[in-house]
Amino acid sequence: MADIYYIDGNTLSNSTAIFTDAELTICAPDGFYSDGVTSREQVSCLLLPSQACGTCGTPCGEEIGASGGQGIYLINLETGETELDTGAILIRFNPASQPDGIRATFNGITYNKLSSTVDGYHASTSPTSHTFLGRDDTDPASCSQIISGATYPAIEEFLYDGAAFTATGNTQSLFIAAGDLSLSDPTPPGYCLMVIPKVTPSPSIVNLSIVGPCETTAWDIAIACPVQLSGYSSSSLFGSIGAACSVIKTEVYYNAPNGVGFGTPSLYDWVFSDTNGQFILSDGFYGYGASNQFMQVENGVIIALGTCP
Repeated sequence: MADIYYIDGNTLSNSTAIFTDAELTICAPDGFYSDGVTSREQVSCLLLPSQACGTCGTPCGEEIGASGGQGIYLINLETGETELDTGAILIRFNPASQPDGIRATFNGITYNKLSSTVDGYHASTSPTSHTFLGRDDTDPASCSQIISGATYPAIEEFLYDGAAFTATGNTQSLFIAAGDLSLSDPTPPGYCLMVIPKVTPSPSIVNLSIVGPCETTAWDIAIACPVQLSGYSSSSLFGSIGAACSVIKTEVYYNAPNGVGFGTPSLYDWVFSDTNGQFILSDGFYGYGASNQFMQVENGVIIALGTCP
């Protein structure tokens, strides 16, 4: 006999959760549910974005570009389910000039913090909102000036099918708070790096949501498969350059590169105390490397590098 489940919407696509009782008080277990057309994963009594049945998630290791009109663009990213498929998932997003918002959901956690190759750390003030990136156009009529505080009651939704974004037939309502905007001035931010830690083989699907609130949108995103970050010798945390430079380097830390490469810290890299990119370093100064260098970290991102005095 088939299991019977109950939803809080008219269809699986427009529901927010699945339950095991008609009163909608007992949440169904975490996992994937399907109505034969759409498949959705439930995590902690919350349904994640839709996936088309009969297809797998988009394999990691691809670069995807999009251009079109206003919309919410969804990518269900498959990162692998073997013991080798763990580490840091590095996502590089280039929003160009028009403001575009991005967030990722993995294992029930929202990720929306990025580091630009041009100007470093970017994040919404809300831990669960999209972070909107792009150029801060000073023209009062520009899209970057009118989306702050705007409500969009029905933005069309598009799902990546492995070749293109196709309309799902659904819409989403979105409010863009002033704190969601993290725009760059005077130039666009270029590629912005997001790091998602994957410490176990399963779950394997990362749900990416990219919002184009303007009349037109154009962006590209490069999605790497999980990788173990490379370490380098460092001091512990200090409050000044002098203190960080005067001690023996007894620690090993790990960088997600925005610049030179793995194991070689560079400006605007993310830095962590673990190989999976799960625990960012605390704000302050660190001595590192055999050539007696120092770095300053803020929000988990390197904001300054130099030679010890």
